[in-house]
Amino acid sequence: MMKTPLLALLAFSSFAIGIVDCADAQQVRWTTVGSAGTVDEADLGQVDLRGSAAGMKPEVLSGNAVIRYHVDLPGGDLRVGTGAVLEAVYLDPGPTSHVNVRLYGVVFDKDTGVKDPDFKLVELDSNAHPTAEASSKPQALTGNSCKSWEDVKGLYNEDPRDIFFRAFYIEVALSKQPGGNPKVHTLTVSRLGCPLP
Repeated sequence: MMKTPLLALLAFSSFAIGIVDCADAQQVRWTTVGSAGTVDEADLGQVDLRGSAAGMKPEVLSGNAVIRYHVDLPGGDLRVGTGAVLEAVYLDPGPTSHVNVRLYGVVFDKDTGVKDPDFKLVELDSNAHPTAEASSKPQALTGNSCKSWEDVKGLYNEDPRDIFFRAFYIEVALSKQPGGNPKVHTLTVSRLGCPLP
């Protein structure tokens, strides 16, 4: 008689654990589609934002364009010793095109506020991955970064314990020559635990 309620309880527990796991995974990831970015004003005439991807317009034979994305990173600030994982799904059909994706942290000092320049956390470059080139299908690249105290101290010349990243953005640079048509399809950012120096 106890077997059926017990089995039901076990099944519900497994389902509930699955819900928690999914919720946890969703809390640590930010994702967007390529067409949701903001194109630099000077490049508006060159970029096609129809559909989910962002790419160079077919009628543009050669050119460059920059697209930026505000990143609302779950969990808020990143302090030195905490890293980020960046994944980009993009199309780089060959040597006549190029896709560069960079994740930046806007740096804040606890006393003085915003500091310049913005800090590059992760960079993905299609030219650095020849296996991802010369393809008619989208490719996925992932990179991560654990910025050390020395990295930050070297750039800002102050105690890294006073530094944290409060805001984030991604900058995508597309470059096209005749015969290529690069696109960015999706972007994903998640948090990464890093060992302290």
